[in-house]
Amino acid sequence: MDKEKIKNMLEELKDEIDSISSDLDEIIDNIDSMSEDEIKKKIDDIVDAILDLKDDAKDLQKSI
Repeated sequence: MDKEKIKNMLEELKDEIDSISSDLDEIIDNIDSMSEDEIKKKIDDIVDAILDLKDDAKDLQKSI
């Protein structure tokens, strides 16, 4: 795999990590005004995103 493709994949992983971080910040900043169902939904979304990130990272690892 060429280095440019690796770089692009790494940038995609970074973007996903940044998105997860933003979602966590949103929960932390707004937890007092959120219902338990909203918190649970956000956390479920974050867990799904982390699992997707893991899969993407493994794909990158296998392709190198």
